[in-house]
Amino acid sequence: PSSTQIQGVVTLTNNSLNQTTQQQVAVTGPYVGAAPSPSSVGFGNIYLNNTGTATLNIVSSGNLPLTINSITLSGSNAQDFAVNYYPGNCTQLASEQSCSVNLTFTPTSLGTKTATLIIVDNALDSPQTVSLTGQGVLPPQITISPSPIIFPATAVGSTSQPVIITLTNTG
Repeated sequence: PSSTQIQGVVTLTNNSLNQTTQQQVAVTGPYVGAAPSPSSVGFGNIYLNNTGTATLNIVSSGNLPLTINSITLSGSNAQDFAVNYYPGNCTQLASEQSCSVNLTFTPTSLGTKTATLIIVDNALDSPQTVSLTGQGVLPPQITISPSPIIFPATAVGSTSQPVIITLTNTG
């Protein structure tokens, strides 16, 4: 595999002289990288007990194969979110290869819901995390006033007097 250059700082401490020095170094070699995209997913407003969907891509950003061990959810509202993917497609990814993970949000109560998607793999910075957010909202509800609507008696072929009705969105 090809190699890449990674920058870092080495700190050397000489205890006998009570001295510390830092040196910028470049290390070259193969590496494993994982890049979930997007880095956060917002589902927006979703009606209660309805489902919003989104897709997350995981890219093997290094030059060695990426091995994904698990994809899980955590957080106080994790039960409102779900992860759907085919483990066979997302187990081993060659360099620059990607796989798609389908996400859903089905709020069961009103308000802002959050969770964290956790990807455990063999990359140096494992686990990767993706923030998930969504808002559970009421669907629109229309009320009509007056109810029932009663038109005055009108001769056949004639136009009745108008009846004023009011439509209100109470949702």
